[in-house]
Amino acid sequence: MEKVYRLKDKGIAPFFVQLLIISLCFGGFYLNVGFALKPYIVLTFFNILLLINIKRFSKFLPFEKLMMFFLLVYCASALQFNYPEKHLRFIFAVFIILLFYFSTRGLISLCKIEELQRIISISGIIGSSASLLYYLIGLIETGMNFYGNGVIYHGLMIDRSVPRLIGTASSDPNIFVLFMTLYFFYYLYNISTTRNKIGFLLTTMCIVLTFSRGAYIGIVITILLMIIIRDKRKAKLKNLFTIFLIFIGIGCVTTLFGINFMSFIGDRFSNIANDEGSGRITLWENAIETFVNNPILGIGLNGTLDYSAINYGSSVYIHNTMLEVLSEAGVIGFIAFIIFWISILLFCIRLYKNNRETKYLLAAFVATFIQMLSLSILLNEMFYLMLLLLYRYSKEIVKNK
Repeated sequence: MEKVYRLKDKGIAPFFVQLLIISLCFGGFYLNVGFALKPYIVLTFFNILLLINIKRFSKFLPFEKLMMFFLLVYCASALQFNYPEKHLRFIFAVFIILLFYFSTRGLISLCKIEELQRIISISGIIGSSASLLYYLIGLIETGMNFYGNGVIYHGLMIDRSVPRLIGTASSDPNIFVLFMTLYFFYYLYNISTTRNKIGFLLTTMCIVLTFSRGAYIGIVITILLMIIIRDKRKAKLKNLFTIFLIFIGIGCVTTLFGINFMSFIGDRFSNIANDEGSGRITLWENAIETFVNNPILGIGLNGTLDYSAINYGSSVYIHNTMLEVLSEAGVIGFIAFIIFWISILLFCIRLYKNNRETKYLLAAFVATFIQMLSLSILLNEMFYLMLLLLYRYSKEIVKNK
């Protein structure tokens, strides 16, 4: 234990947690070594090698036990050996994620809550600023000509002639929103400081410029739920007015760059009937049919691309985490997944009742739950960071009691 306190006194743990969380915002920059070697993976191995003496395996919380159980059940679906290479790649990715989770778990427990909140605030500003700058570089490179589809210019992707921000965290604008969701709600519910006001403006601008319909729906529904459930009338009006002003401000700023973002947003939603949610409806129908044909054990984890190529003539991900689990792990894996998520949401609610400062974490998980209906979060490192924060806050409550 002496080693632990010495690390804490020197500030090594908070500093390293800061580096780790910032590195998540730069996952779009990686080396291909047979898998995507992202910055956070390098720091994770560095963490394991140099800080191995830190006590990492304190008592597991219920949602952590259910997380491990679900991942075990999901990986067990590979025993069918339908697509061995794809199964092994996913299992390796699970191993990396668990290394990240449990190595960071020990470090984050050494950070004070105040330090952790400062780390979140700073990381969000750095990540959103870098993403907006990278997007601006892409705008300059396009010469403001957005004609095309699936073309990437640095932090910008032209998707059916819409200039969507993908930032520095991912090559997918929808996944990028998932990285910003935690920061957005942290700033929204801690808006009193100047730094958090700046962070809220930057993250909101990032989310708006992704032109992600699923992200808009998820975040708006979550804000409305949080307003209805808990906010006092004065706070409700203040929050709604703040959001309105932010959108007006973003409209003015983006207009300076020649981007009529309200027009793009209107087009995105008006085209839902024509493009069937960017083809998602067809993918979801295929996933349901896949489950019907393989109801108990599914087709095996990470088997969607090969199975779809053979049976449906297209090799595309499902873009729905629940249907992905249902079709790949069958009803057994799906039940384990649902129980895991119920434990997360119940734990967030219980945590919020004990500590109102965790409101942002409850909102972030609710928004993530809604967003996963249009994208996959199974191995998204930001999702596991949110679980780490849930663990840290709960540990604080136990300590205080």
